[in-house]
Amino acid sequence: LTIMAPTDENELVDMFYTAMDLNGPVAIRYPRGVGEGVEVAELRNKLEIGKGNVVQEGKDLAIMAIGRGVNIGKDVIAQMADKGISVKLINARFAKPLDEDLIMQTARTCKRLVTIEDNCINGGFGSAVVELLEDNNIEAEVLRAGIPDEFIEHGKVDLLFDYINLNADAITESIVNRWPDIINNRALGLLKFGKN
Repeated sequence: LTIMAPTDENELVDMFYTAMDLNGPVAIRYPRGVGEGVEVAELRNKLEIGKGNVVQEGKDLAIMAIGRGVNIGKDVIAQMADKGISVKLINARFAKPLDEDLIMQTARTCKRLVTIEDNCINGGFGSAVVELLEDNNIEAEVLRAGIPDEFIEHGKVDLLFDYINLNADAITESIVNRWPDIINNRALGLLKFGKN
């Protein structure tokens, strides 16, 4: 089973286009409601199965996101940039198969990873990332953001995401609380730079 999750309308169409050539079952998980509002290109791109892409480079930590989580990740990056933190953003695209090479390479260099998904956090994309790293003896700290394993009331998606802390403000706060030394070390580095 191949499982994909698009970040916007254009990628959704590319995923349908890609799925037409696959031998075997395919699931494309897309959110209800309106899309991001991006223009859909006339020419289609066939995606390489199990391959994510690097949206933005960064060195202090990495966000690995899938589906709607990619756009949440962009908002987190903007907030972290205001704090002087350099964040790498990966659009994973595939929950199955994972882009193992990209995930492991990123974990070896960044050492601190945040996964964001609009899916159940237990047994989801973030859990698969943790299992991959553990199975390959790669030491990295992982902070997972997603939907808790409990009944969530029906309602507007943005309001529900605020309620379950699946928004940029809450995730940024979780990052700072989990790794306060990122902010402190960055501030020290800037002070030292200023003295030279």
